[in-house]
Amino acid sequence: MREQRLLLIGPPASGKSTFGAQWAEQLGIPFWDTDQEVVRRTNRSISEWFAEGEEAFRQAEWQTVRALLQEGQTGIIAIGGGFPAQAGAISFLRQSGYLLWIDPPTEWLIERWQSCKETRPLLARGSLPDWLHLLEQRRPFYRQADLHWQPHRIPESFILQWIRRRLFISSVEVLASPLL
Repeated sequence: MREQRLLLIGPPASGKSTFGAQWAEQLGIPFWDTDQEVVRRTNRSISEWFAEGEEAFRQAEWQTVRALLQEGQTGIIAIGGGFPAQAGAISFLRQSGYLLWIDPPTEWLIERWQSCKETRPLLARGSLPDWLHLLEQRRPFYRQADLHWQPHRIPESFILQWIRRRLFISSVEVLASPLL
């Protein structure tokens, strides 16, 4: 059985932090955002890291994700959008919890990207065609998740039920449940 944690993956601005924080609050469990943790643990903003280069940021991101998982943090963790595309990242994450790919429609992502472009270093650097190309490059990594959620097609209540079943029901409850 895997660790009792849910790791949210998907492109930047897909809602990982928003949904993750909401679900954690509803379920009464902790929530972690790896971008926020990079900033907190290093006392440097994401923009400062990217000013040094994407590779420097990715190293800090790996250290932060490893530390969170080694510290035994349970609950829901929003993983940065580019992390899963790093060499070895998906297998590392799969060993550490359940992966949920949040995959909103491209139109939603475009709207959100345009509204938050200034606060996200990678979004600020590229054009829309560059971003759409990057999204397509990352999709094969996101597809390796345990569950693929399209918010516009599948009710959020389904996801909350899936989270409860995977992470927070003891084996005694599962055996006693007539639904399983």
